[in-house]
Amino acid sequence: MIKIPNTEKKFSQPNTSDLFGNIFYTKNMNFDEAGYVKLSSRSVSIINQDDDADFNLPVSFGRKDSGFWNVVTSGDLSVSSKPFEVFISETALSAAEDNGANVPTLANESRGEWWRNKWHVSTTSNVVYKDEGSGSDWTVVSPSLALTANKVHDLEVFRSKNTLCVTNGNSVVQLNTSYASTTNLTLPSDFEAVGLSYNNNRLAIITKISTGSLGQNQEAYFFIWDGATTSANQGFSMGTDMIIAISPYKSSWVILTRTGEIKYFNGGGFDLLSTLPLYYLNRTWGNSNDLEAWGNVLQVDGEIIYINVNSKVNPFGIKGEEYISNSPGGVLCYDAKVGLYHRYSPSISPAGMVTVLLAGVNVTTDILTANAGTIQKTGSPVKYLSSRTTKIGGLKTGTIYYSIRHTSTTFSLAETYADAVAGNKINLTSTGAATNYFMFVLVRDYGASRMRRTGGIGVAELPTHAIDNLVMGSELYEYDAAGTLEHMNFVVSGFKNIGYIVSAKITSQGVEDNTKKLFLKYRPLKAGEKIVVKMKDRNILGIPVTTPQDTVQCAWTDNNTFTTTADLSEVESFINNDGGECECEIIAGAGAGQMAQISSISVLNGTYTVNLAEEMDGAESGYICDILIENWKKLGEINDTETNGWEEFPIATSSKWVMFKVEFRGDEDLTLEELQIINTIQLAAV
Repeated sequence: MIKIPNTEKKFSQPNTSDLFGNIFYTKNMNFDEAGYVKLSSRSVSIINQDDDADFNLPVSFGRKDSGFWNVVTSGDLSVSSKPFEVFISETALSAAEDNGANVPTLANESRGEWWRNKWHVSTTSNVVYKDEGSGSDWTVVSPSLALTANKVHDLEVFRSKNTLCVTNGNSVVQLNTSYASTTNLTLPSDFEAVGLSYNNNRLAIITKISTGSLGQNQEAYFFIWDGATTSANQGFSMGTDMIIAISPYKSSWVILTRTGEIKYFNGGGFDLLSTLPLYYLNRTWGNSNDLEAWGNVLQVDGEIIYINVNSKVNPFGIKGEEYISNSPGGVLCYDAKVGLYHRYSPSISPAGMVTVLLAGVNVTTDILTANAGTIQKTGSPVKYLSSRTTKIGGLKTGTIYYSIRHTSTTFSLAETYADAVAGNKINLTSTGAATNYFMFVLVRDYGASRMRRTGGIGVAELPTHAIDNLVMGSELYEYDAAGTLEHMNFVVSGFKNIGYIVSAKITSQGVEDNTKKLFLKYRPLKAGEKIVVKMKDRNILGIPVTTPQDTVQCAWTDNNTFTTTADLSEVESFINNDGGECECEIIAGAGAGQMAQISSISVLNGTYTVNLAEEMDGAESGYICDILIENWKKLGEINDTETNGWEEFPIATSSKWVMFKVEFRGDEDLTLEELQIINTIQLAAV
């Protein structure tokens, strides 16, 4: 018998290959509770570029308190970009352009930083700041710093000196409290400074190879500076042309390189903490002049490290694919006890607040009349956020309900999605507070794992009913038209999410082993929750396959059928000629984050029609998506009617290895305790 986790109750995802550790890869999972694996909270979108043309990819977040965030967005000379103010609280959910005077126009090089109770932002050529209050006026640093355009202008406070430092090409400008330049750092012209981080009375500078030095077989350097001299005190070659991000970690720093290495500076060199899966697959992640991850994409929260990456690789193979199945993009989490795993997926599903005044609560008809906000379609999830002491009778604070939309201003609530579709309203017994608050989510997906770019990431101080723990920026592929939009996401608890773990290969002790059965142990499931179990025991040439083949995507014809001109020939042959079974996972666009078995696949004049065994939330005729197809065979599923806390799945297959995929559908309390694989050694026939 083989157990996952092992006898020490330890899950391990090393990202070296599918042979090591007990977890090969993950999506939307949480290993915080030692010895268990749980589904993570889902993310939702608070604003995108369609909502405001001046909103672009968020690259820096400045949290003022538990509800207010200053946001720096990116932009170039052809795209207007402004700083934004965002509120995420129990009573407010909004994002709008900064409304102070002299609001700066931002650029790709812009970043933000708090200093002396003022929010500082870099522009193409200077630094501007405002007092901490919302809507405060902006002041331009004078005399002008004359920063160089098209160079990253990262900001960091040199705490022990109480100065503000700004990167500018191969230099770091140091400003005192009067914004006068003091001792500045000059690096060799072969390098451009792209990030700063203060810790332990020193400033660390990460670099990339300068444009003029490309092709000269040089490596980016990691520099350390005491702020007192015009040259760096230490410098270390990094084996890459660019260091992507840096953050203080313990008494030193952690960095992410473009080769996918996550390293900790130990004082005299670097310890390798983990790697992105692409590191060992000979894949190239972007290039130093066309970044795939922008801004402050690495944040530390205690012992945990969060990294917001897209994992998009340069096109590879004869089909020009850009997505690797074991490397989903989004927020990755490094935990020294587990390794580097996938924690959160950015989403195109919008969230918004609906307010209902006391007079809008009708306890006779059980209908609520909105005072403000957008009521989403029937079946949309809704979180009730009002105070426990003044809640509406019949509702529970922090609970997820489902909308029954009557008109554009009136709605009722149901206990389940099925009740909402059937029109079964919750009985309301009292009118609640003077103002009652409801967070609506329009489900277009359960999180994308393929995106064009990722941006900054911010950590919330304390979880609330409105926000769990993170905000992040991503440029995501659209659901209804070709192209991308920049989004700001935040993580919220309680709503349905979908994620999975994939085991490492369980290799045979003989030539082949007979895998007889799988036992899965789990905590009790809530109504509507589900665990789906799948396996595979062989590789198929040409599978897995994805549709990001140049610009090819899929077009939904209904909520479980799509067409595509992407080359799915190996899948079609495996299913129709060999009697094989495959799973289709939606990785971007409408329905992203969901997966189902393929019921049928056919091809006519180069166009494939794929029918799925389940309907996909958010998918509709005319919408588009990207997909990943892999030869996973479904063993069965567990729902809330199973009360044993364990389930048996017969297998009876002989093979040289076997892998399992366990899919979770529910909220963040959904928990897997253990997998037990029963097998016997079986030698090959003589």
